[in-house]
Amino acid sequence: MTAGGRRFLLVGHRGAAARAPENTASSLRAGLAAGADQIEIDVGLTRDGRAVLLHDTTLDRTTSGRGPLRGRSASFVLGLDAGGWFSPRFAGEPPIDLDDALAIVRARVPLIVEVKPARRERERGIDPADRATVDAVLAAFERTGGLRGVTVSSSAWTLLEYAAGRAPGVDLALTVRSGETRDPIDWARRTGATALHPNRRLCSPAFVAGARGLGLLVLAYTVNRAVELAALAQAGVDGVFTDDPAALRRVLDRSRPGHLPGEEALTLGIDQGSGGTRAVLLDPAGSIVGVREVRVASRRTGAGAIVQDADAIAASVLRAAGPLVSEAKAPVAAAGLAVQRSSLVVWRRRDAEPVTPVLSWRTGAAYAPSAEVASHEEEIHRATGLTGRYPYGGIRLAGLLAETPDAAAGLRDGRLVAGPLGAFLAARLGDPAGAASDPSLAQRTLAYDIGEGRMSEGLAAILGIAASSWVGVIRSTGRPGSLRLGRRRLPLRALCGDVGAAVRALFEDVPAETDGAMILGTGGFVVVPSGRSARRVEGLLTSILYEDADGPVFGVEGTVHGLAAGLVEAGRRGGWEALPPERIAARSGSARRPARVVAAIEGTGTPDWDVTPRFEVESGARKAEEIVAGTLDDLASRFARIAAILRGAASLPGRFVATGGLAFAPHLTSRISLAADVAIAVDPRPHRTAAGAAILARDER
Repeated sequence: MTAGGRRFLLVGHRGAAARAPENTASSLRAGLAAGADQIEIDVGLTRDGRAVLLHDTTLDRTTSGRGPLRGRSASFVLGLDAGGWFSPRFAGEPPIDLDDALAIVRARVPLIVEVKPARRERERGIDPADRATVDAVLAAFERTGGLRGVTVSSSAWTLLEYAAGRAPGVDLALTVRSGETRDPIDWARRTGATALHPNRRLCSPAFVAGARGLGLLVLAYTVNRAVELAALAQAGVDGVFTDDPAALRRVLDRSRPGHLPGEEALTLGIDQGSGGTRAVLLDPAGSIVGVREVRVASRRTGAGAIVQDADAIAASVLRAAGPLVSEAKAPVAAAGLAVQRSSLVVWRRRDAEPVTPVLSWRTGAAYAPSAEVASHEEEIHRATGLTGRYPYGGIRLAGLLAETPDAAAGLRDGRLVAGPLGAFLAARLGDPAGAASDPSLAQRTLAYDIGEGRMSEGLAAILGIAASSWVGVIRSTGRPGSLRLGRRRLPLRALCGDVGAAVRALFEDVPAETDGAMILGTGGFVVVPSGRSARRVEGLLTSILYEDADGPVFGVEGTVHGLAAGLVEAGRRGGWEALPPERIAARSGSARRPARVVAAIEGTGTPDWDVTPRFEVESGARKAEEIVAGTLDDLASRFARIAAILRGAASLPGRFVATGGLAFAPHLTSRISLAADVAIAVDPRPHRTAAGAAILARDER
């Protein structure tokens, strides 16, 4: 459905208040899952000045507490049950504060924050407590990225005037109640508001036309029935607030002219990461029309190294991709696979049976280069674009072979073959005889010369692994071979590293791109595309992102290791380790000051390559919130070092586009932006790595 040719907006009212208890984390997630275009929440202030989500001025209706919100501390309120009143299934669901809500919603869709006044507006001035609420809201905006993508609304219009004075440029919307006697058009001019949120009963065609004539967006509340939706769309509103965005989304979808299933082919994209496998189906327009995820476990060896079961990873690909393909409403033409770049495995040539676990790119243990590797550091860097100071695949394989003579003998006599995880998956799930790596993965073995475009005998000699031990290498796109997904076989047209796939999904023309990319997930990767030529920047890596028919696409890369692990470890100090990392980061919002922290759970990354695992907090009593804040500062400082190196080499872009799970953590991205003095725009589209694999397979260049 459209309104005058415009996209009709669905705003999740208090999240998705028909599906989960209003203004809770579950409700916000339900609204996002339903495809709400925006999310609306209500906030009030606790006795000690914390902005928390609550519609009423009292706790009675939607929590297990009693009495006015402003009479209780944040610790008391956040410990209440805000779900049991709605359904036993949600019993124990706690209230959340505004920082938590921003962490869940902000980077995904616009967020409307309605400030609930303590009492009806007084003509003689604003209640000081209400001013404090507005100040708390604006402070939360500031520490999570500023004023972009957030709106302050209220039925207390004088509060909006106050907000405009405190934060020039803040987006404002007037909530217009059914009995309102003031002129909202006049007040919109007075406050600089950009939108009206009127009660649906006010939305006559004349009212809507008057507002839209001034350029105001009109979003009516609260609409849960199809008949009301149709009437309001006919009146010309731009959208509605709804308690059930999933139900109204179905109504809108039915009203749009569609196309018959089977008209256009889909492409499968697979992202095999250290935590699991995600598969997506991409339509020709680049939209994701299906998603499936399967988790994969990892373990530590006695020496502390992180390994995974190779067949469990292969099974996760089947379990994620197989059902998507078999249940697809249109034919699936091809597949692309993106994998962890530095993870490595050894398998039998004849049947792709793995004989070692997957040696994860996450080291998990201290490392020092051997004398042989250290003495050839400059040669390694010149040939590979990488460094011997980090245990890339070949170094870890050499260590494994020293402990497993049978595997070493098998590689020498050709019964076994070693290669990146992606090549193993192509062999195990496709053709064992014809499987090959791609340059972006082969580079991470430390045996691939990026200038010569082949596995190097000289590098092999340094590593102590014969070049013949490695699987072959062909370009990333337009590949031969297939994936067996149950009874189906799909052409496997693309294979590359996860970072290259993510960058391809962010940018239409990667070789010509002038923005940089940040991929923020298990680790942090800062990538500046350098086109078809390999650019060297001292202290950073020269990476192959992928190779297509026109040759390799390169990027200058900096890495920050242990991004998610550092936040989870900080969260353990407050008992929050079960929360998603972005919500752990949100706990920093209530910290009075950050603790001094070294958050190097998996080492540091570029430029010093210290891989010693550690998490150190300054001595003395420190609150968990302060440790989280200190962790964010330490992680952000490492991004700042990378930015400083790029700036010194005249290679720092004017802007970075961020993707990955932790790109949706505004408390992290805002700190990185501030520390590195760079602009960061978050791409709100999900699953960019899997989507990038599909795009590379679809284009086949």
